[in-house]
Amino acid sequence: MHLREVLYNYNIWWEEEYRAPGIARSRYLERMKEALNRPEITFLVGLRRIGKTTLLKQFIAYLLSFQKPSHILYATFDHPVIQQHSLDEILREFRKMHELGRGDRIYLFLDEILYSPNIFQWLKVINDSENVKIFATSSSSLSLKDQKAFLTGRAHTLRIKPLSFKEYLQFKKKRTEEPHLLERYFEDYMREGGVPEYILRSDPNYLVNLAEDIIMKDVAMRRIHKPEKLKELFLLLLARVGKPITYSKLSKVLGVKEETAEEYVRVLEEAELVHTIYRWSKSYNERIYSPKKVYVADVGFRYALTGSYSLGANFENLVFLELMEKTPFYYIEDGAELDFVVGNEVFECKWGRSLTERQHALIKKLERRGYRVHLVEGWRWFYR
Repeated sequence: MHLREVLYNYNIWWEEEYRAPGIARSRYLERMKEALNRPEITFLVGLRRIGKTTLLKQFIAYLLSFQKPSHILYATFDHPVIQQHSLDEILREFRKMHELGRGDRIYLFLDEILYSPNIFQWLKVINDSENVKIFATSSSSLSLKDQKAFLTGRAHTLRIKPLSFKEYLQFKKKRTEEPHLLERYFEDYMREGGVPEYILRSDPNYLVNLAEDIIMKDVAMRRIHKPEKLKELFLLLLARVGKPITYSKLSKVLGVKEETAEEYVRVLEEAELVHTIYRWSKSYNERIYSPKKVYVADVGFRYALTGSYSLGANFENLVFLELMEKTPFYYIEDGAELDFVVGNEVFECKWGRSLTERQHALIKKLERRGYRVHLVEGWRWFYR
């Protein structure tokens, strides 16, 4: 199969009417519209199968309402034929096919770019030298950070997260304003999570297979010698959601070296399966050397892979996902711990639990220092 044939197969709007796939996630589509006239490359990052490709294609359908189909190119780098060509070669072939000059404005939608070697160098060159707007997806935000030398001042990142509670209700076709029903649906949401296709299918094996695919496909790129240990680690971390972790303890349980345990946690972070946060401290050394707390990319993995979960821990995890773009820390002082601190705001999750006396005292102390404290107690915080 030749490159031209592959491109025609993917870009069906060149020859026929095109309709957007899936259920629209308007909060991301609106942000993509805002990014349309920005000169930077817009990266959609997030867990595999979280809906990045669907969003690209939904946005293409929107763009077709006022742009020529021949000026829009979609290419996915997990296709073996496309992998054989550099981005420059693909772009040249595209311009040749549609008789487009360098002055013609074109829109590039590039999927799973990490499968293409030297992609970041080519993105820099093309973004700097051609009349293009580029939207690209990656299943690893950390890999984008590693390439910041190539993309300084040229990258705008849009993190695609699991379905929000409102989106979950939309996908489930639940339309109600009755509080008792919303509370029931929110408890279902805390168990099922927000991976779009899983919510539509309701098949627990979908999440099991997704975790397997991520570990075996995305992690295979890192040449991990013992992927079975990586699976064990993921299961361990699922049981530790919202709790501090130390690499020394993880290494003992897994039977690997401490530096290996640290590397494996980073690999799971790169694959977007887990996220870790630091303890808040004015001392940089104390931040680095204190245990991190761990959260999972989607709470649905906990029940699907282990058969059990904690509503309290899942609730805290969902609050983290809402705050993660603001780089939250956890907070400990005077023997009391509060879940998240973001700037001068503190968030304490209270699903099924009460504040301790020490937490009450710490909250009063922080309020006197000018912090705003939010007690997050239920579904209403997610429905605002």
